[in-house]
Amino acid sequence: MADQQPPKRPNDTAAHLPEVLAEHAALRPETLTKLEKRAVVQTMKGDERAYTMGVVNCIITAFLVGRAPQWYWVFHVLKSVVLVGNRYVRFKKQGWELYLLDFCYFIQYYGVIMCVLVVVRVHTGYESALAPYNGTLLRVFFSFCTGPLAWSIIIFRNSLVFHDIDQTVSVFIHQSPAILMWCLRWGGGLGPKVVEASFPQYFDMCPSESDLDAVGTCLDTWEGSLWCDACSSNAYELVLLPLFWWAVAWAIPYYILNFCVMDLKKLEANGKDTLYFYLRRDKLAGEGWIKRFPERFQPLSYMLMHGIITISFGSLSLIMWRSFFFHTAFLILVVYKSVNNGASFVFEQFAFKFAGQKIAAAADRIAVVHEKVDAKARGADRGAGVGGSGP
Repeated sequence: MADQQPPKRPNDTAAHLPEVLAEHAALRPETLTKLEKRAVVQTMKGDERAYTMGVVNCIITAFLVGRAPQWYWVFHVLKSVVLVGNRYVRFKKQGWELYLLDFCYFIQYYGVIMCVLVVVRVHTGYESALAPYNGTLLRVFFSFCTGPLAWSIIIFRNSLVFHDIDQTVSVFIHQSPAILMWCLRWGGGLGPKVVEASFPQYFDMCPSESDLDAVGTCLDTWEGSLWCDACSSNAYELVLLPLFWWAVAWAIPYYILNFCVMDLKKLEANGKDTLYFYLRRDKLAGEGWIKRFPERFQPLSYMLMHGIITISFGSLSLIMWRSFFFHTAFLILVVYKSVNNGASFVFEQFAFKFAGQKIAAAADRIAVVHEKVDAKARGADRGAGVGGSGP
């Protein structure tokens, strides 16, 4: 369901706190040679680039959402190609590439393919078999993005950490599609007609021109922003069809590939990791649900948990589709949680560094004390030697 980044060293920090702090203490600048300092700086270049791009991404996102929401889909597609491609390369090196078959990535591929097919249809005249269902598929995508995908940020504590490319990509995968659908549905608060005006016939969010105008009229009033029946949808499009699409397009192929074709024991033995393995290790999901079933039924229980989450959170999209106010408030909550989780992550790191500095300072003071004690002892020994040599 969610793209939970595999922990690199689970539970090591608590178990090896003295070693971790000692490492921080050992990296004091005054103890390093110029060559060592240069090596340390070089190891941080990747983090510096990730931090810079993370901040720039936030600035561009804020500008597009507030000033040009009709262009956000282009930015989203470009980022998807770059970041997911980068993640595959990084995960491949660590044996985590099978994570890219999980549902959150499927939604990412869904959105990119949908946008590409729209561009091809409008600019070449070629219509795929999915073209007549553009509006319906958009509503299914809306349900996925504002339902299970966005809620995963809260459930799995995705963290916006600028200097950590993996953390940043995890937030993007779950948050950007939700922002995209907010821009398409509400036009950034200006109405979906602003999207249609810039990209006619791209996204059939509403069935007619009058519906587009009606949504814009809703947004002109407080009552309409709170609840808008214009360009309406229903449980069939936002709950039942997404569940069917989840099963046919992802769940069944995923189950066959991961649990029938692949050998799970061989994957684990070869150091491969998947979300299924991760959740089995997780205390809440593993012991609370998956491991309650016999081992041969645990893959089915995992898929059942997926389906329950999809339909439960997807049903909340019925509210988001009709209410600009609640949809916006929910996105603010999701963004807040990702930033807050990131703040906790960063300042915990700083806390360890701070503690390491304190330990280093304490070690220096202890060394001074020992030196004084040793000097006093040596002086006493010399005094005793002089006294013992007299007549």
